This record gives sequence, C-alpha cells and structure tokens, in this order.
Amino acid sequence: MSGVAVTAWGAAPAFWVNAASFAASALILTRLRLPHVPAAMPGRWASRVTEGGRLLVRDRLLRPLAVVQLLAALSAGATSALLVVLASEHLNAGATGFGILLGAIGVGAAAGPFLFTRLTTNPRRPAFVFGPYLLRGFVDLVLATTRNVPAAAAALTLYGAGTSTGMVTHSSLLQAEVPPSIAAACSPDST
Repeated sequence: MSGVAVTAWGAAPAFWVNAASFAASALILTRLRLPHVPAAMPGRWASRVTEGGRLLVRDRLLRPLAVVQLLAALSAGATSALLVVLASEHLNAGATGFGILLGAIGVGAAAGPFLFTRLTTNPRRPAFVFGPYLLRGFVDLVLATTRNVPAAAAALTLYGAGTSTGMVTHSSLLQAEVPPSIAAACSPDST
C-alpha cells in the first residue's frame, strides 16, 4: 500500500497513511481480549533470557532457526535500506519507480501466504522453511543484474512472497516443535 501511496500522492502523504494504519492497528489491538490471563513466569527476566540463550545453544532445531532468522533480518534490513538506491541510482526510476518497487513487495507479501496455504497442508517441511531464504538470495542476484523496473518489480514481488511465507513456515515450525513449557517461557506475554 505504501508504494501505491508514494506513487499516487508523494512521500509525505504516504507517511501520513502509514501512521494512520499503525494508529488503527493499535486501536484494534487494544480491544483484543485474551481467553485467560497468562500465568506469571517464575524467576527474573534476566534469568529467563539466559535460559533461553542456553536453550538456543543446546537445541538442534532452534539453533539453525535462530541463525537463519538473524540472517533474514539482516537481509530484510539491507533490502529496505537499498531500495531507494536501487530505484534512484541503479534503475534511474525516481520516486515513482521506488513506489512501484515498494508496492511490488507489498503485493508479494500479501499474496504469498494466501497462495502458499493453497499449495500445501504441511508448511513445516524443511524445504518450505528454508526455501524462502534461497528465493531471497535469487532476488538479490536479479536486482544486482537488471536495469529494468518491471523485472525488478517482479523479483521484489517474489521477495515479498518469500519473506511473508518464510515467517509463516518459521512460526509454524516453532509452534509445532517447541514444547509448550518453553514456548510459554519465550512468549512476549511472560515478561
């Protein structure tokens, strides 16, 4: 949506729309009621963080998932930071091109999980968990080599789909494999 807003109205109105969407989200979330109040976690916050770190080091599944998630966060941050440079200097597309590229990510991010759930009933398979990261690497190669805005937009649509489906598969695997006692200890509600 931000890409469409930048293209249609310019940068300042796009930030206003973005701010309004966060305000609306906050208002909606204040109305959210949990079915039960989470039990208080024993121990201090720092000791629970230390135990979580030990768990990450010891657990065969959580260790690679944490490393991959760290790399994904770095990749997403780099893509976000470089998007303006890509549009203005590499593609010579200016603000309109930036809006198109940003919109392409949004379209992919919205469509990805929707299409993914139509293709599989088991999102926890390793190929589905780690495949989106390979897709993101491929997208970066396309972005480095193309000077064509439609090709870059198509690649960034795949990037958006890979990013959102990667989060779906990552979260599904964590929810399925992490014991409930550990998941409760790691929950943001336990602070």
